[in-house]
This record gives sequence, C-alpha cells and structure tokens, in this order.
Amino acid sequence: LPFSTVQTTPITSFDSNLTPGMNQYIKAEAISKFQTTIQTIEQMIEEIKREQPDLFPQGTPKEQIRNQIIQAMKRSLQSPDIQYGNAVNGDEREREKLVYAIYLYQQRYSDLLNAGYMKPNADTKKILKTNVIQELATRRPLRP
Repeated sequence: LPFSTVQTTPITSFDSNLTPGMNQYIKAEAISKFQTTIQTIEQMIEEIKREQPDLFPQGTPKEQIRNQIIQAMKRSLQSPDIQYGNAVNGDEREREKLVYAIYLYQQRYSDLLNAGYMKPNADTKKILKTNVIQELATRRPLRP
C-alpha cells in the first residue's frame, strides 16, 4: 500500500463515555453518518464478492461468503468482537464499537481522515477493501 502506517494496539474493550483520542464531536458526527458507513461497507462486501470470486470455493452459499467477508473486515479493523449485524440493526453499543474501530483504523494510516465513518468513494473504503481481500487470501483454504 502506498500509505504509511502507524502501529496501534487492538481494541480489547470499549468505553462509550471516553474513547481515547476521539472527542465527543468526532464521535457525534461519526454516529450521525452511520448509515453512510453501513452503505459503504455493504457496497464493499458486494464489490469483493463480484470482483474476487476465486477467494471462495465454488458453490459456497452467498450468506457464508458475506459472513467470511465481514469476519475478514473485523480482523482488518482489529476488532473481531464487533457484532456487525447488531450494529446494523440499531444496537447502540455495537454501533459505537464499529465507529471507534473505524476511527482507530483510520489513525493507522497517516493519509486518512480520522473521522470514524466511511464514505463510498473515499480512501478508507479503498484501503479497507484491499486489507479485507488480503485477509481473505491469506486465510483461504487451499484448493486441490
């Protein structure tokens, strides 16, 4: 990747009252743009399914492919405990965890806006998509 990275530690817990380095204004804006973030993630999932069919064994059910992509995204965000489905369905704590994970992910790349949300054609999505594809490729079972 052409972006420089900064080492961070994985998220092990989430404090919704005090998210280190994420002030209340950034957090409020990220929460207000949560639907855009979800639409962007869903767009990314569809793009990976369409553009990278060789990452999944032939005949793999679509829902299983989707789940594998979501798991790879959570690993890329260093937040495997996020319940993505719950966040999408309105669980406030899971939404905050996802927003915070995106915010910390953006901090690892000096060229990204540290906003806690994603937009469809912005760099966070492009870089995360690349990382998710790499994650899927390294965990792909070998074909006979």
